[in-house]
Amino acid sequence: MARSSAATLRPTGAGWATIGFCGFALAVGRATGITEFLFGGLFGGIVVVLCAVVAKVSARSVEIDRALSRDRVPMASPLRSIFTVSTTGRFPWPPVVMVDHIDGEAQPSRLLADPETRSGSGARTRTERVEIPMHAATRGLVRFGPVQLVHRDPLALMAATTTHPAPATLLVLPTITPLGTMSPAIGAQPHAQLRSGARRMANRNDEFEALREYVEGDDIRLVHWAASARVGQFVVREFEHRSLHRTLVVVDTGVDTGVGMGVGTGDSNGPTSDDVDSAFEQAVSNAASVLVDLVDAGEATTFIVGAQVGVSPVRFDIDSPSDLDRALDTLATVARDAVPASSSNWIEGPIGRAHGVTGGDQVVVCTAGLDRDGVAALSAAASTGVDVIVLDASRSGASRSGASASGASTSGAMRWFSATDADQLRDAWTAAGGAVGVHAAASRAGRR
Repeated sequence: MARSSAATLRPTGAGWATIGFCGFALAVGRATGITEFLFGGLFGGIVVVLCAVVAKVSARSVEIDRALSRDRVPMASPLRSIFTVSTTGRFPWPPVVMVDHIDGEAQPSRLLADPETRSGSGARTRTERVEIPMHAATRGLVRFGPVQLVHRDPLALMAATTTHPAPATLLVLPTITPLGTMSPAIGAQPHAQLRSGARRMANRNDEFEALREYVEGDDIRLVHWAASARVGQFVVREFEHRSLHRTLVVVDTGVDTGVGMGVGTGDSNGPTSDDVDSAFEQAVSNAASVLVDLVDAGEATTFIVGAQVGVSPVRFDIDSPSDLDRALDTLATVARDAVPASSSNWIEGPIGRAHGVTGGDQVVVCTAGLDRDGVAALSAAASTGVDVIVLDASRSGASRSGASASGASTSGAMRWFSATDADQLRDAWTAAGGAVGVHAAASRAGRR
């Protein structure tokens, strides 16, 4: 339980009215000598003082604790903030108003119901469990607290406010749109499950490496029966898994606010700041949705987040649920570059030969607007045999949507799709073939 600060007393509206009446009665009684007014004023003042004492004492007897139903959720997913409010004392009076703070901003007040009453050791303890439904509206790390509780006396003349730290943090992931091969459960809990087995092994080239002792959980089909008979115990075949191909999901952290986003919009002033922010958020959401769909389909996937010029991009392979969690956590806090730079400066690096990308690999670029240099860099990658899919969240993406460019010397290609919202993303991913289509295209390229 969180320790509260000292209670701050203040009269309520009814309290100020009572204080005013008491003052008026005392003044009239003193001026006229009518004792009834004097006694009335004194009695009212005593009542106000007693109410202040009751409110102050009840505030001291309250403790509050907070828990979140989950510590990481996709944006716009339902969430519950769970409070446990305990009031202890012979005459406990429950708090009536709770004001929470999220990222330092006060949230609307909430009236608390009369809590359950329990008896014990000569004092009454009232414990209330309050669940407040909410939706995470902002991607990133969200901080909760403090919580203010307002306590009133039975006559509602005085209010005592206590502040409780009750801290909590929540990591809000990007919005994850269910795509073709993704089960609905993944969209709600992106780290909860990944398909494995035959689909994942279809992406691997298994080469026999060694025999080892059987351990509980090994597939019985891997038992080498002849060797087991010779040594008198179960031994299994161990394989080295080598990827036949992989798919790179590249997140462009730069936003082209000039050439890119203004093309074909008819807006001579170009995109507004809200347009740029909205496009970047959609690009991050597109990347998260594609990552989950690819990994769920068993594809060998590599995650890359572009960085500013001169800074190495974040890059790692995704081979397990924990790797997917790591990628989604990275996307939860990624920010766009403050100064848009030539996209080719990072595109040529992450998907160039220095990073092991060769013909037959598939690259999915999630962007909020590429400049001409960036487009040229992707075309150059396609000319080396790399299949490039661009999911463009900017307004100019519609003007390029459906465009494709084949490589001059190999069969690599670049395909451009507009993906400015969830519906367009689904349509674009379906048109690109989805995770299954990506796998088939890369497999055909690997056999060339």
